[in-house]
Amino acid sequence: MAKNDKTQTLRVITRILTAFVGGFILTNQFAILISYQAQEAKNVDSIVGAMMLSFILYALIIIYVFACKSTTRALLSISALCSACFALMAYLEWVFR
Repeated sequence: MAKNDKTQTLRVITRILTAFVGGFILTNQFAILISYQAQEAKNVDSIVGAMMLSFILYALIIIYVFACKSTTRALLSISALCSACFALMAYLEWVFR
């Protein structure tokens, strides 16, 4: 196997892990952020709606990761979004305490 084949395989594996693991983490954070908004309503339908929106977001994240020209750009953008959502969740947890 040539060196280019190994690097290409590593890039594909990195994209798969970024799409599935990073997308899963990001969509869960998105659903939690929506549930903070739905906390006031205390309506089960709004929480179920947030979970349905997270499935759409998960599909869009997977499409985005595989559409990026660079594996590094996809990994960094998903990581940055996860960090931003985590910071916002920490802030909202501090506010609602």
